[in-house]
Amino acid sequence: MQTFAGRYNGDILTRHAVWRMAQRNVSEADICFVLEHGHKMYRAGAIFFFLRRCDFPQGSHRRYGRLEGTTVVVSRETHQILTVYRNRKKGLRQLKQKPERSRYRRRHHFH
Repeated sequence: MQTFAGRYNGDILTRHAVWRMAQRNVSEADICFVLEHGHKMYRAGAIFFFLRRCDFPQGSHRRYGRLEGTTVVVSRETHQILTVYRNRKKGLRQLKQKPERSRYRRRHHFH
């Protein structure tokens, strides 16, 4: 089974995601790690990959421990990475409280 990280390439980053990655010192390799090992949740019209402490493979916490609490938000429709952020203390709790609809969902208006 091929995972999302296995299909990932740098062309699916939005400008906003690139900007946030630079601000938060997150590399493309870090993104792949979160996509591969993070807890996947469908919320608010997007796919959230949240990296919990228990998600780290044995022996990888020393190298990737700084990524604990990192969330990668991916569009359900286009599979583009929309944004990246860290929230170690309340990250998963806030994700679980997200509503079904949100700004991440595309809206099509026809006149």
